[in-house]
This record gives sequence, C-alpha cells and structure tokens, in this order.
Amino acid sequence: LAFTYLGSTYLYAANDADNALEAFERVYELDPREDWALSKIAYLHEVKHNREAAIEYYTRYHESRPDDASPLNSLGKLHRRSGELDIARQFFARAAIVANGMVAPVLNLADLDVREGRYEAALARLAEAEQIASAPRQHAAVLRGRIAYHAQRGQEQQILALLPTLAAQSEQYESPINMMMSVWIDNIEHYVTAQRVEEGIELLRGFEGGLQPPLNSLVDVGYLRLSLAMRDAEAASAHAEVVDELMKTLSLDYLLYQGAYGHGMISGIRGDLPAAIEQLERALALFQDSVSSLKEEPDAWQIMTDLADHYLRNGQDELASERLRDVLAVYPAHVTANLKMAELLHARGEEQDAAAHLATVTAALAEADENYPLRVAARDLTASLGT
Repeated sequence: LAFTYLGSTYLYAANDADNALEAFERVYELDPREDWALSKIAYLHEVKHNREAAIEYYTRYHESRPDDASPLNSLGKLHRRSGELDIARQFFARAAIVANGMVAPVLNLADLDVREGRYEAALARLAEAEQIASAPRQHAAVLRGRIAYHAQRGQEQQILALLPTLAAQSEQYESPINMMMSVWIDNIEHYVTAQRVEEGIELLRGFEGGLQPPLNSLVDVGYLRLSLAMRDAEAASAHAEVVDELMKTLSLDYLLYQGAYGHGMISGIRGDLPAAIEQLERALALFQDSVSSLKEEPDAWQIMTDLADHYLRNGQDELASERLRDVLAVYPAHVTANLKMAELLHARGEEQDAAAHLATVTAALAEADENYPLRVAARDLTASLGT
C-alpha cells in the first residue's frame, strides 16, 4: 500500500517518472497479484520513451486481463505512433470487441480511417462512437474526433460550430487550463482560415479576464498562434516574449516547444530562414522529448510540415523530403504533407508522383470551401501539372 501511494504521488503530484516507475515495480515485485501495476509500469515506460519495454508490459497486462480493452488500445497507440498502421488497426479492432462501453478503440479506428483517407468509414465509426458514449468525457472525445475529421477535410465552419459544445463538455471534467488549451487555443487558427478573426480574439479576451496571474498569460499562447496564422510577425513576437517569461514560472513542456515553434515561425515570416530552421528543429526536439508527444501528435505534424516548408524555401530539398515522409508514415493522407510533397516532386520534374500526392489532397478537400487556402494551393498546383 505504501509503495502504491508513493508511486501515485510521484506520478500525479510530482511528475517524477523515474521514482514512480521504481515504486510501481516494487508494488508488483512484492505482490504479483497486483497486476494493475503492470499498466502503470507500461505507461511510465511510454513516458520515458522506452517503446519496447512499454509493449512488453502492456502485453503482460493484457495476458493477465484478456477481457480488458485498455492494454490492447494502448498497444494500438504505440504501433500507430511508430507508423505501423496495420498492426495498430488489429489491436484497436480487438479492443473494440471487448470494450464494454469503452469508446476509445472505436475512435482510434475512426482516426486510422481519416489518416488513410477512408472518409465514409471514418464517419460511420464516429457515429458508432456517439452511440456508445454515455459520459461527458466520452462525448467530448467523440467531438474531438469529429473536429479532427473536419480539419483533415478543410471544413472550418463545421469545426467552429462544434467548439462551443466541446468546451461545455470539457468543463464538466477538466480544469480551466486544460480545457482552454485543448479546446480553444489548440483550435484558434481555424478562426483565421474561416475569416472570423474578431470572434477568436474575443474568446481569448474572455479567458484572459477569467484567470489569475500567471495563468492568464497562457492566453498568450493562443494570441501567438492566432498572430502566426495571420502572418503578423510583430504581434506574434510580443506574445512570444510573454510565453518566454511564463516558462520561467510554469514548468510545462507544452510551453517549451510552443515557444520555440513561435520564434521559428516569426523568423520565417521575417525571411530569416537559418534562424527559423534552427528554432523549428529545436521545437521538434523539445516536443519529441516531452510527455506531450504521447497525446499531441497534431503538434508534431504541424512542426514537421512547417519545418519542411522552411527547408524547401532554403533549398534543402532532401531534409524537407525526410520530414514530410516522417509525417506521411503515420498519416498517409495528411493534406499539408501531401501538398508539400507534391510541390517538391513537381519542382524535381517527377510529375506522376506529384500527381498522386495531389490526388490525395484533392480527395480530402473535395467538400472544403472554394477559398480554403490549401484547396486554392492544390488547384494552382493542378494547373501547373496540367492534370
């Protein structure tokens, strides 16, 4: 009992993965009947980026509790993160069979369908998940799945229509900080592409007035992202400075990589490509070393596609290709990565391969607004290819 308490304290209160892992290993060593400790050990190996050890312990936990969907779902996520999508789908499908009211495996299958461009199948999975969902947390998870679907398809207005409902669901079980980050701040750029910037600013102002210092400064992450989406380097720079100061007060890995990403994009807007690339590479390294890498994959895709864009602008085609292939390995239908790859291949004269990537983009954005920026870019590239 003492080691259980100690492990939980290290894990949840102190955010100390090393000591938490040692404590839970001690729990299982003292009493192997406490097989739930295997899931904690597996998760902590995930946090420490020990992939093979995490797979081993999740597998052992599944063997001890074959009717529990959680370890199967976790194994699926591990394989998905490594680009082993077929293996991931098998684990998610097995988890869905024994889920017993657990909505996550079905949502993960929907996610794989989106990643692979199976949009009708994804919608069917999301509808299935909605039927299973019973608690606010589950309904919020389904809404996040729908937002990810609409983001892939360039359907900005549909995303903005869902955000208030998601925020209301999230408020029932998350802290204001987490709700703000996971709902409004992480989706604030959609207000720019939907040409509803003033609404986005008003939302951020509302949060800013509702939080005490230093937490109110977290809103500057939202302002930073909004300014970057508007290509406003001066405004973004001012907010980046606030985020830099906030990092001295709050120990959040989220702020570390968001700050580096912001500085990189600001340098890129100003035309300083070497500085932009240096900061974006730093942002990617910070993200990959963080706990956020386990659950905030869209942030990695954004950093990598923007890094690839800056490599292309700097004449570093091979590095750009490498970053884009990293994204496409885990998300074959990713719109921005496919569009950038098509541009790169077109520049090399590899028109057939460029057209294949462009076809993926066109299929994804078939129902997007005609003026959606990526659809406009895809249309222009199609004209250049003559397809």
